[in-house]
This record gives sequence, C-alpha cells and structure tokens, in this order.
Amino acid sequence: MRIVFVGNFGVSYSSENHHAKSLEALGHEVIRLQEGKITGDEILRQSLNSDLLIFVHTHGWVTPGMSLSDVLRLLKGKVTTVTYHLDLWFGLERQKDLDNDDFYKLIDHFFCTDKLMADWFNKNTQVKGHYLPAGVFDEEVYMAEPLKEEESL
Repeated sequence: MRIVFVGNFGVSYSSENHHAKSLEALGHEVIRLQEGKITGDEILRQSLNSDLLIFVHTHGWVTPGMSLSDVLRLLKGKVTTVTYHLDLWFGLERQKDLDNDDFYKLIDHFFCTDKLMADWFNKNTQVKGHYLPAGVFDEEVYMAEPLKEEESL
C-alpha cells in the first residue's frame, strides 16, 4: 500500500516517525510530508497517486496554498483519509475545534486514545471514530530490571 503521511517529521523522536517506521516494517511505502510546510497542492497530488492519506497536525492547521479542507473535499470518495490524536480533547480548549473546523467533518476516519471521543464521532458526525489504545514503538520497548528494595528508597 502507498501511504501519504503528513505530520511532524522534523525530529526523529516524533510519533509520526515511529508510526511511519512501523508501517514500513509491515511492507507499506510511506511518503513523509512535513506538515505546515508542504503545500495543499502537493498533498493532493501525492494523495491522488496513493491508497491512503494520513494527516496529523502538530504545529497548527495552516497548509500553504490550497487549504486542507479543499484537499479533503477533492479526495472524498477517491482516497481514504485518516487522522489520529494521542491526547485528550474533551473538556479542553481544543474541543471547540470539533465544531469549528471543517477538517473534522471531512476526514474519513479519526483514530484516538479516548473511547468517548471515538463514540462521539460515530454518534454525531459522518466521520468514523475509532478507539485505538496508545502503544510503544518497537525500538523503545524494553524491560527494566526491577529495583532491589534498598535501591527504591
């Protein structure tokens, strides 16, 4: 599968880099595009030649050139679009984005670590909400040696 992935790839330790590496380890081709810098036109061009668009915002919603909402409208029914968020939204200032930003009405699937949010999407929108518990990337999974009782004091 060819996947266009728009997110924060500027630092090696970002979730987007870990998720892209996991997808590649599963045999997928991942086209990494830096959010906030890549134009909407380029996102559209790359996505139309792909099977899936994953868009994760970190630094805001500004997409130079064509807006992300316009990109999602043009992709509707042609390419599956996905986003995910690892943080809580309900009860926080960012919750207002769900009502105020077209992104949350146009994306096909929203994966989140908050089951209540996934359920809200399924009940109140056309977006398919999915609860996906957070995990740890392959290279960062390790078992620490238990501390001896005297070391833990």
